[in-house]
Amino acid sequence: MSNTCSHDLKALAARLLQDIGDDTPECITPLSGGRNNNVHLITTPSRKLVLKQLFHSPVDQRDRFQAENLFYKHCTRTGIKNVPSLLTSSESDRILLLEYIDGRKPSAQEIGRALISDAIEFIVALNKSDISKTDLSPASESCFSIKGHLKLIETRIAKLENHMTNKTVLDLVRTKFRPLWENILARVEGYDKKLLSTEVEPCVSPSDFGFHNCLVRPDRGTVFFDFEYAGWDDPAKLICDFFCQVEIPVPKSCFHELLDRLSFLSSHGADLSTRVEILLPAYKLKWCCILLNEFLPADRERREFAGARNTDEKLMKQLSMSKSVFDDADRLMEAI
Repeated sequence: MSNTCSHDLKALAARLLQDIGDDTPECITPLSGGRNNNVHLITTPSRKLVLKQLFHSPVDQRDRFQAENLFYKHCTRTGIKNVPSLLTSSESDRILLLEYIDGRKPSAQEIGRALISDAIEFIVALNKSDISKTDLSPASESCFSIKGHLKLIETRIAKLENHMTNKTVLDLVRTKFRPLWENILARVEGYDKKLLSTEVEPCVSPSDFGFHNCLVRPDRGTVFFDFEYAGWDDPAKLICDFFCQVEIPVPKSCFHELLDRLSFLSSHGADLSTRVEILLPAYKLKWCCILLNEFLPADRERREFAGARNTDEKLMKQLSMSKSVFDDADRLMEAI
C-alpha cells in the first residue's frame, strides 16, 4: 500500500471498503485539483474508487458532508446517472466513498451546445420528480429574495474591507468594488419594491455548478461532481452562478437558451428573467470577492486541509481573475 496517506486514513478506507464488501485497498494516492477537501484515489484488486473527506472548521461551520451526502441520495432517488455513485459514507469522519469516473475535464474551447445541453438536462432532471419530498437542506449561502441576495453580497464586500491585510487587494476593493456596488444598488432601487422583497419558489441546485466540476467520459458521456454546497436555492442564483464561473467559462451566447429552458423553475418565467437581469452584475461582483478570499486566513486553512497551499503565483492568478470578472460586471452595468 502507498505511503502517501496517513495510517488512520488507510485504516478508515479499509473499513469503508469492508462495509460494501470490497477488497482491501492496494494503493491510496492523493488526487490533485481539489481546493476545498481532502480527496484520494483508492485502488483495489478489482476497481478504483474515490475517498473524499470534507472540510469543516469552527470559523466555517457549513455542513459540507451532509449537503453532498443528501444531494447524492437525491440523485439516486430520482434516477440520475450522470453523477458518481455514492457507495457508502461515514458522518463521524465526514467522508464519502464514491465511484471513480474515467474521464477528463473539458477545455474552455469545447464548451458549446452539446455540453450546455447536458448541463441543462441535469438541472431539469434534478427538479422534475417529487422534489417536495426530498430532505435536502438550503444550499450554501442560499437566498430567496432579491433583498436577501444583496444583503449577502454586502457582507462579502464588507468582510474584505474589514479583514484584508494585503494593501493591493484592499485598494482594489475600496476604489473599484465598493463604487461599482453602490452603482448596482442605485440601479436596483428603480425596480418594483414588491419584486425585490418577494420570496421565490426554490429549486434543487448543485451550487458552484459549472464545467470545472464536470468530466467527459471517453464515450462523451458527461458526469457532474462536487456538491458540497448543494441544496434548495433560488433559480436565479443558480443561473447567475453558472455564468460567473471563471475556471471554464460558459459562453455568453448560451445565456438566453439556458434562461429559456430553465424558465420552468419558476411559475412566473418573466419574473425569473427579471431577477437574473437584476442579480447578474451583483453576482459577478460576489465572485470577485470569492476569488480574493484566497488572501484571507480562514481560506488558507481550507486550502491547506486540501493539500493545495497558496503560492505567490496562485494568489496573483486569483487577483488577475478577480479583476477580469470585475471588468465583466462593469461592462454589464454600462450596457444597461
